[in-house]
Amino acid sequence: MNTKKYLLLSSLALLLSSCSGGGIDDIAGKGIASGYVKTYPQTISGQLHNDGMGWCALEEQTELGKLDLGKNGTIPECDVIGIQTSWALIEKTPGNFDWSLIDKTIDYWTNLGKRINFRICTDSLSLPEVYFGAPKWINEAPYNVHYEEYQYSGDMMARVNDLTDPTYQRLFENFLDKLAERYIDNVYLDTVDIRGYGMYGEWHSGHSFLNMNERMETLAYITDQYQERFAKNGIQLFLSNSWDYQGGNKDGSTASTYGQTLTNIIVDKNNENYTSENGLLMDKGKTKVIAYASNSSISITIPSTVITIEDYAMSASKSNLVSLTLPSNLKYIGEAGLAMLPV
Repeated sequence: MNTKKYLLLSSLALLLSSCSGGGIDDIAGKGIASGYVKTYPQTISGQLHNDGMGWCALEEQTELGKLDLGKNGTIPECDVIGIQTSWALIEKTPGNFDWSLIDKTIDYWTNLGKRINFRICTDSLSLPEVYFGAPKWINEAPYNVHYEEYQYSGDMMARVNDLTDPTYQRLFENFLDKLAERYIDNVYLDTVDIRGYGMYGEWHSGHSFLNMNERMETLAYITDQYQERFAKNGIQLFLSNSWDYQGGNKDGSTASTYGQTLTNIIVDKNNENYTSENGLLMDKGKTKVIAYASNSSISITIPSTVITIEDYAMSASKSNLVSLTLPSNLKYIGEAGLAMLPV
């Protein structure tokens, strides 16, 4: 699958982590490891320019079938406006597409010099006034796409469609065809979010798959559909980095624990940057733990030289570990550094 090279993660955490490096070696007194640069968000004046990064101001009222054009100001600080709406509000009846809300929103903001980001949900959408991302008619005759409904938050309901249903996929593909046909040549369309799975299209709390193979095949199918229609035509795609905390499959496997069966980490002795010991991945000087093999041993003693356990380095909900010994000179445990360990 070629999708990976077209996808960008719009998560702030990932963006910041890609710009920063935790360092032990001191360079110019800044404690920055060789080859890394630590950066921090800076206050700026004027407009935020962030081509291809996905930061935008949201025009969310279109999600409720309303217009909010400029009511909260013209947002001079930002040059990209995200239009957040749903398949259900566009194709209210089969084959009849109402693009008026999107068109009016595009016209208003592009006349002010903004570019456009699409956030069009095609799955679940749980808000006080609406809980359909996909139109309700796909669940009725003659289409009869299977779905489940559950209480998502408070009194808000969610409708989750079976994304593996061939009828659903045919209708979903037709919608994307029409969306691309209308807007692919719009010079103001900057980026498109892949909002094809889960609550709000944020890739969590969606359809319960039979197993991990079905989950991965179906989600790959969704990203491929966007890639074929938008990325191949030069439009940047974004994918939400939400943690699927309701990602259980019907066979008992879960998206959050899948792959946590690693039994060892072995680094070549000639590697200049990293080393390994008892399933731990560390920097060459053994001053920080970067990751560990969750099923490597039932007992681990962190080397006495370690002073830092990196963010999520030893986070695992599925592990053989029953004993963990920390060194006396350990100074820092990063965010979720030891989260969910059974010890």
